[in-house]
Amino acid sequence: MTAILSSVGMLVGLLFASEKATATLDEILYSGMKVTISPNFLTAVIIVVIASIVWEVVCHNYRKTLI
Repeated sequence: MTAILSSVGMLVGLLFASEKATATLDEILYSGMKVTISPNFLTAVIIVVIASIVWEVVCHNYRKTLI
């Protein structure tokens, strides 16, 4: 559960930071410049969230078989 929350929190933080950086660059430096997050990074975050959910389920089921 911790991995899911941290992955989602990191994604939201990075999206906010990229929007803020774009707004700052528009005001100060150059209006045509844009800061974006790579689609590959977003894919990696989605894979991590799915893997952490699967890991939680597998560990929970494995723990039940040991008891």
